Amino acid sequence: MAIFDKTRDTMGTFRKFMGGGNFADPTDFLANKHGQVITFTHLPTQVDVQFKAYIKQFQDTFSSKWTPTTGYGRMDDIQTFQQTTRKINIGFDVVASSLEEAKANMTRISTFANMLYPVFDGDVESGGQTIKSAPLVRMKFMNWSQEVGGKRGLLGTLNGFTFSPNMERGVFHDKTDIYAQTFQVSTTLTVIHEEPLGWSVSEQNEVVVPKKEGGSYNAKDIKTKKTTTYSLQTQNFPYGSPVTQRVGVQIEESKTSQQAAAQLNKMTQPSQATKIAEAKSTGKLRDVNNPPSIFK
Repeated sequence: MAIFDKTRDTMGTFRKFMGGGNFADPTDFLANKHGQVITFTHLPTQVDVQFKAYIKQFQDTFSSKWTPTTGYGRMDDIQTFQQTTRKINIGFDVVASSLEEAKANMTRISTFANMLYPVFDGDVESGGQTIKSAPLVRMKFMNWSQEVGGKRGLLGTLNGFTFSPNMERGVFHDKTDIYAQTFQVSTTLTVIHEEPLGWSVSEQNEVVVPKKEGGSYNAKDIKTKKTTTYSLQTQNFPYGSPVTQRVGVQIEESKTSQQAAAQLNKMTQPSQATKIAEAKSTGKLRDVNNPPSIFK
């Protein structure tokens, strides 16, 4: 027996059970005002279909592929990185509160089924059709499945889907047709990345010279400040706003410390005139033009 039926007696009984009045589906509000929907878009035709987000399963899997190479005498293989892929397994219920919504749901799932097929070019009768566009899709579910920026869904390919009516919930009858009150849908999206992912690195070297009062500089006094910055190539991936960069600072002896020290010593050495003036003031240098007096 149907859970809901549009016939007068059955609907009247249901409204009496609910306390009378018109029945309002709160899921319509969540879908329309809060965006709690799952949207699939057929990329070649831009046809889309939306389902209310009765999420039963959501599994986002990131898989990294490494190629091992065995080395002689090594206990562990040398691991060479190849790629990181992403797949999303999603399962959800499609629920109807009326015969009209049940019919609309069947139209939605039929549209979804047609999204698995490509666009053909050519004459059907002659059998000379060729594939013009592959059935790529976009899947959007709030901030869990969306492109960076949030306007569209993730691009990818579907491995098909399963359509499973819940017979315990019953069906709606319309003449000789039946429409499930609830059915389950599950599918897997293999994501095609559209943005550059990973980290970029930049380095900046700066010679650090300590302040020194007197004396000469040596190689150990000259250091190099090496600043390494790691930045995400794409922000807000995959769900929100992660750490965008990391800055590492390392102080080490400069590779050109010998030359730098020599240059600094040359720059800080007093001039010849300064040396003479200092010698005269201390009496270490005799001035022939102004000899010291013999008599006190």
